[in-house]
Amino acid sequence: MLERLLTDKQVEKRYVKAGRVFGNAVSYIYMGECIGFNKMLTRWQKWEAEYARRGYHTLSLDNFIASGGYEEPLTGLSVKRSDGEESVFYAQIYREEFLGKFQPVITNQE
Repeated sequence: MLERLLTDKQVEKRYVKAGRVFGNAVSYIYMGECIGFNKMLTRWQKWEAEYARRGYHTLSLDNFIASGGYEEPLTGLSVKRSDGEESVFYAQIYREEFLGKFQPVITNQE
C-alpha cells in the first residue's frame, strides 16, 4: 500500500487535495451530483482514513467547501488527537447521510 510508505506531510497533502476537490464539487450540489462525484468522495474518504490513522484531527466538510469552493485557507491541519480521542470521519458521514439525496434545483424541462 502506497499510503503506508508516505510521510505524514505527504499524506496530509493528498488528504487536503482530495478534500478540496470534493468540497468544490459539493459547493455546486444545487446543480446535482456531477460525473465522478462518488469517485471524488471515495478518494477523500481514503486519505481521510489514513490521515486519522496517523493520529491527526480530521477537517469537516464545511472547511473543505470553504477552501475548495471559495478559496478560503484551511485551518486546523497537523493537529494531533489526544490519547483516547476518537476520530471523526466526515467523508463516511457524508456517504451515509447525504450521498444521492440532493435533487438538482435546475432540471431540463421540456
